[in-house]
Amino acid sequence: MTDRRLVIVGFPFSKKDESRIEDEVLWQVPRSAIDRVERRDFKSGNDMRIVFTDGSWCRLRSLSRRSLTWPLIAPRDYIPLDSLTSAQWATVEAFAATQHPDVEPPLVMRNACGCYRVLVMDQLTVDADFGTTEWDMTMDANGVEVEPVAFHPEDFAD
Repeated sequence: MTDRRLVIVGFPFSKKDESRIEDEVLWQVPRSAIDRVERRDFKSGNDMRIVFTDGSWCRLRSLSRRSLTWPLIAPRDYIPLDSLTSAQWATVEAFAATQHPDVEPPLVMRNACGCYRVLVMDQLTVDADFGTTEWDMTMDANGVEVEPVAFHPEDFAD
């Protein structure tokens, strides 16, 4: 997923060499052509329906439905990194630094409850079975990491 398009790729799996990545673009669509995404629990429970602006739709299944659907379902309040307070930036920077050294710049989103979700993705390390790796954490408005036991229901929202 990019800011402009959704790309569906296939990863031919080689049991002998799981690090072998030869992804193939199967299908792609501009994000502007997507009207909405609905989570559906058809046979596998990991399904989704993508409805396009022309009224047509397709059904997809993903091993990681939440990772695929969270940027498409609800409008996200993305926060530019340069608008974070110094305390928030320090928390985000420290969190990103504890992950792989070559991660993408963090994405910061404001949750409905006022907390912030910080997402860090490692686009350089790809597993043929699971795709890319991502880490996330939640911090409050003061830049203090929120422990999972203190999460608000909105912090779990996809």
